[in-house]
Amino acid sequence: MTTHRMVTAGMVAALCAALLLPVGCKKKEDPKAVQAAATAAGAVAPGVVAAIPVLPDVELAAGDGIAGWVSLQSLNALFDSTEALGGRLSLLPPGASLRQDVYAGLAAALSSVGVSGHEWLDKGKSIHVGFQDDAPPAAPPAGGVVAAPNPVEGLFVVLHVTDKAKMVGAMATAKKGAEAEGHEALLLAGEQKVFVDFVGPQTVVLTTGAGRFAKVKTFVERLDRVQVPALLYMGVSVEDLAKTRQKEIGQLMAMMEQAGNTEMAGQPQVMQAYSKMLRDWLTDLQRVEVLVNADTKTTKLEWRMHARNGSKLYRQLMAGRGRSPKDVLALMPGNSYLAFGSHVDPAASLETLDETLVLLKDLLKLQDADYKAFVEDIKGAAKLQDGQSALSLYPDGQALFGVSAAVGTTDGTVAVKLVKRLVTGIALRLIAQQKATDAELAAMPQLAIVEKSLSEGKLQPIIDAFGPMAEAAGVKLTINTNEVDGTVCDVLDVQVDFAKLAANAPDSEQVKKVIGDRTAVALCSAKTKVAMTFGPGALEHGKRIALGKPGGLAEAPVFKQAVSDAGPQTSMLLYLNPGLAMATFAKAFPEVPRIQGDRAVTMTCQARARSMGCGLEVPVELIVAIKNAATPPAPVVDPAVAAPAAPMAPAAPAAP
Repeated sequence: MTTHRMVTAGMVAALCAALLLPVGCKKKEDPKAVQAAATAAGAVAPGVVAAIPVLPDVELAAGDGIAGWVSLQSLNALFDSTEALGGRLSLLPPGASLRQDVYAGLAAALSSVGVSGHEWLDKGKSIHVGFQDDAPPAAPPAGGVVAAPNPVEGLFVVLHVTDKAKMVGAMATAKKGAEAEGHEALLLAGEQKVFVDFVGPQTVVLTTGAGRFAKVKTFVERLDRVQVPALLYMGVSVEDLAKTRQKEIGQLMAMMEQAGNTEMAGQPQVMQAYSKMLRDWLTDLQRVEVLVNADTKTTKLEWRMHARNGSKLYRQLMAGRGRSPKDVLALMPGNSYLAFGSHVDPAASLETLDETLVLLKDLLKLQDADYKAFVEDIKGAAKLQDGQSALSLYPDGQALFGVSAAVGTTDGTVAVKLVKRLVTGIALRLIAQQKATDAELAAMPQLAIVEKSLSEGKLQPIIDAFGPMAEAAGVKLTINTNEVDGTVCDVLDVQVDFAKLAANAPDSEQVKKVIGDRTAVALCSAKTKVAMTFGPGALEHGKRIALGKPGGLAEAPVFKQAVSDAGPQTSMLLYLNPGLAMATFAKAFPEVPRIQGDRAVTMTCQARARSMGCGLEVPVELIVAIKNAATPPAPVVDPAVAAPAAPMAPAAPAAP
């Protein structure tokens, strides 16, 4: 009986997938052609933003083995931000001065190497720490042994001074002239030599000799022309590491390929694919950057990737340039507390499609003929994409969450037909694989019904076969097709009798709070949109989204502000309103804390001049609100109970 129920549940899940799995599809568009046509017509094509300014990148080439760097905007900026933010978050006691403590420690550290004070340091200018990496020798010298690398070697510091003469004067014990071994000055930190040099207005401090300084000097000159773009800015030059660490990377590749060829690897083609992907990234990726910003309003963590111009990776990263997901996000319900939208050039995804399909061929154990049909359907759907997609979560009637997803198409009817045929083929293939290994399963008459129905494209026989069993357990399933206003919606209605379900599902009451006692799954298609929705209002939301009718999210004040802050260059946007989400769930689960206020967390992705970057931004007010919600209230003390009783006065002496 247990096996029977498991098979029943699996077949119902397969039915839902075959009926309702949505994939948006559209023919490939030339963004320039779309843009030109829209401009000529005096309008902008949906989702394609006209003449938006391109965001700049940091103009800083590495080279010469400069493997990475960390840049601080300035000490003043760091302390201003840290102290202000620490005060807002109550992390610093009132009147505390972080900079005074740090400067006291800095003075002591400098004194230990013979440098007096730090007044010569320009605390309003940037400070950089870099690492110059040399490739290890191909072979040890004749009769010698290559020494283990010293992690300190290769590090260098670049800073600004208010006056070069003052700094030189502060190094009273430093060796200079001929004793400085070709540098401006030489300091000793124990047995470690520290060299000081000047490059224009910048001072360079390093721990190795003249050979290293010659390699970093050109990079330091380039640093002088860079305005640090964030409070903290970090960069890693992948192309330089690929040269200096070629041997180590080659060994890593060999290990991955060997792992992919062993019998212990369940899917060797997966390891081989990852190995190829890593090799491609090391070939095409030039630089990775991380930026950290924080002030009294927002905190932001951002990462950017630079790829070799014209490479496949570059085209992937630039796929969102000039596109915006605002139109497709506007279709989501106005009470969404989580939403994600994306608009990218679908041609970029087609470039990597073959690599993904090869993995699926082996995973699904498809024969060549089956694989050919599989590829035709997948590529047919992919060529119909317009690159727009969105997903959102929201309270739906009595349910705590509903789900809506939308994908842009040029012909939703064709798209859905392709996807249904594709999903049905995969389902039949998986069933055949299970039958080959499970004789008991292969002999089940219900499975034969499923196979016959799927092969004929008829789903009602499956419901007729499994419906009574599901209804006896407390779940009534009904399927129907709804055609109205130019949309076609396949709907699976789910009515739950929680009194019956409770016998086999002890947590059914919790489930009821989340989804209600009646819900639905709908797959709706129209000319330009395919929508998949879940929840009590699935059919209404699905029809509206498929017809491209806005759902109100674009006018929700918090979301509207988040989109405005993100700017027109954003091609991907993730929006989360924690206050709204927690307030929604607190209605059914009182133990869920509430957050005061309505503020959004956002993650945005933007194609810049040469890089693609994504940033996660959190308002400080939201951090404060979460901190307050997580802090238990102070206990209320009754003064009459808590106050100690006053001592009684001694009795007056008796009268004589």
